[in-house]
Amino acid sequence: GQGLHKGRKTEIFDLWNPVFEVVELEEIMRQKDDADFAHLLNRLRIHPKKDKLKEEDDKTLSSRVLSADFASGNYPKDALHIFATNDAVAEHNDKMLKLTCSHITQYEASDFVKDPSTGSMKRRPVAEGKRDDLPKVVRVGIGA
Repeated sequence: GQGLHKGRKTEIFDLWNPVFEVVELEEIMRQKDDADFAHLLNRLRIHPKKDKLKEEDDKTLSSRVLSADFASGNYPKDALHIFATNDAVAEHNDKMLKLTCSHITQYEASDFVKDPSTGSMKRRPVAEGKRDDLPKVVRVGIGA
């Protein structure tokens, strides 16, 4: 398979290259005990947007749609959630963080670029508005 970062601007990764090594994961761990669902997710990953889903896949996914209220006592908060947008993911993560952690710390993002002539890192405005931009703020809590 091809890496998910293929085709992206390489300067995004230059900052981390001296510190981290890129590792391509080849084994599915989260769905390792549910091969059918893992295969369905992989079909979704490569599925053309304009093509209709297989009826079996559509039925399986539809059976997992939740319409329950998050605040209700029977909502499966610990179940795997899949969202269509990063904003929906962030909203869910914030709800879970508030539910799980009594003390939440917030960190504002800083963006840096490596000066090719000096090799030093210089602060630059945090990018915003593109699909692959990082969030301006990260919230963390013990036990999250």
